[in-house]
Amino acid sequence: MRGVLAAGLFALARCATMAHSDFEQIPVRSTPSGADVTLDCGRGAMRIGTTPITLMIHRKDTNCSVTIAKSGWTDMRVELHRTIAKASLFDLLAGGVAAAIVANTSIDFSAENGTSSGGDVSVSASGSGSASPALAGGVVLSGAVLVDAATGALFAHSPSRVDVTLQPRR
Repeated sequence: MRGVLAAGLFALARCATMAHSDFEQIPVRSTPSGADVTLDCGRGAMRIGTTPITLMIHRKDTNCSVTIAKSGWTDMRVELHRTIAKASLFDLLAGGVAAAIVANTSIDFSAENGTSSGGDVSVSASGSGSASPALAGGVVLSGAVLVDAATGALFAHSPSRVDVTLQPRR
């Protein structure tokens, strides 16, 4: 029973949510350093600071771009693409563990009731129940994906770091 409980708790764990927060750190560096960094995630461009700097980007944000600019140098713009985070692959593992537990566990129940005082009454029942391993894995997997999507932990941005070499203006 303890093994099933421990496995259930493992299956309910949302690995991507536990592995990182709602925000993703993206280091930005430039050659030469000291360039202005502007971030735009669809809410308008905002100057963040100068290179080197580490951006904190909300994992749910889409269509983000980073612009690196320095006087006398050609500006560089880098698009950040939202992808599925590697940590969310552990959700698949949790779904697989739940499916394996169900596939290797049988649930049997039976009951009998003897006679009651005042007469002869005999009641009995027996039967067995089971669940599909695919169903159990799907329920755990969908729950994990929903939690990770709601927190933003399902996502990461690519590239995970921005390193640019600015070209002198002519």
